[in-house]
Amino acid sequence: KAGPGPTDPRLTKPDYEPKQDEPLAVYEDVVVAVAGESIPYRELQQTLTDGVEVKDRKGTLGFKTHRNVFLGKDLVDFLQKRFSIGDRAEAGEAAQILMRSGLFADARMSDKFQDNGTYYRFQKDEARLWTALNTQRKWCTPDGCVTGA
Repeated sequence: KAGPGPTDPRLTKPDYEPKQDEPLAVYEDVVVAVAGESIPYRELQQTLTDGVEVKDRKGTLGFKTHRNVFLGKDLVDFLQKRFSIGDRAEAGEAAQILMRSGLFADARMSDKFQDNGTYYRFQKDEARLWTALNTQRKWCTPDGCVTGA
């Protein structure tokens, strides 16, 4: 079946401004606890991004370059040092919780944190890599919405 034709009224530009999406709520005052220390979430983000070495790294076979990544073992080292976590396994558990919170993600899309040479990427660096993707406009009327790139 063919799609709508050029005379379909749903495909004409409306004579009103598009509906604006509600901005995402930003909670400046969210405080999280890491190893018994309370720290504002944004400060934690900054502390981690400043304290862990982020750089472009070659994949295991040397073919692919992973941009803006850090190593899981480097994050565990930093958490142990910065938050005085004596047990490496406990620092790994803290990293897993931070990963689940969306602060960073596995560059290869795994959902389990590993205290080794696995590559991870902070959310702020991930967003910069995909800024131009999934951009679209949406016009909505009481009869429905038309989406265009």
